[in-house]
Amino acid sequence: MFSRIILAAMAVGVFSSGPVLADSFSDTLAKCQDDAQSFDSRIASCTQAVDTSLDKQKPTAYAARGMTYGQAGKLDQAINDLGIAVSLDPKLTLGWYNLGYAFLQQNAPIPAVGMFDKAIALDGSNPDFFYYRGLAYQGSKQPDEAIEDFTRTIELKPAQNAEAYQHRAECHRQLGHQTEAAADEQEVQRQSKAAN
Repeated sequence: MFSRIILAAMAVGVFSSGPVLADSFSDTLAKCQDDAQSFDSRIASCTQAVDTSLDKQKPTAYAARGMTYGQAGKLDQAINDLGIAVSLDPKLTLGWYNLGYAFLQQNAPIPAVGMFDKAIALDGSNPDFFYYRGLAYQGSKQPDEAIEDFTRTIELKPAQNAEAYQHRAECHRQLGHQTEAAADEQEVQRQSKAAN
């Protein structure tokens, strides 16, 4: 799932460092992320943010527009804008994550792995980064690496992770690890029953 760049960037203080940014820029970015608006209105707001932003704001503006394109399924545009965002700010963790997710949605797991690698190098505590890299490894026929990432996902998020257990079971079965696969499938069933 595409993560909201703007709200996350505000939460970690991207907008509070350095000079105070114009309220209109923050307002424009908020409109860019407003699900109540039409896609065309959201893209227009994002484009306005890209066109009017200060240099230090541009990575966030491009990332927001890329995420908005991604949510609409316009993956080529998403990859383009997210690529610009991370080239302008290589420390934009959610930019790398969203870029990886866009590649994964395009059924391009190998470049997705590389993008998730960058996100994990910047923040190795987010279980979603490991989960989606695990999916990319699984999609690129690398079950051993996928198992490692699904295991890390489970370690970081011990509850409500039936999907990680299910994918790890699939990888174990692919490798002929029937006992491990059965144990993971039992955990999926246990979590399903607990959720109901």
